[in-house]
Amino acid sequence: MKYILYDEKQEKQGKFSGIYELRKFLCDRKYDIDCDKDISCTFDYIKSIQWSFDIEE
Repeated sequence: MKYILYDEKQEKQGKFSGIYELRKFLCDRKYDIDCDKDISCTFDYIKSIQWSFDIEE
């Protein structure tokens, strides 16, 4: 599966070949912007920052 990540403006932020790549991208972003939201669950984190994703098979 591939994950396509969109920000709150529905602008594509990246396409990831697996959940590990998606999570790594989000973790790097979280620390770059000093975000204090919990990232223990990748999908909950995406929702909490008001981003979205599509899954491509």
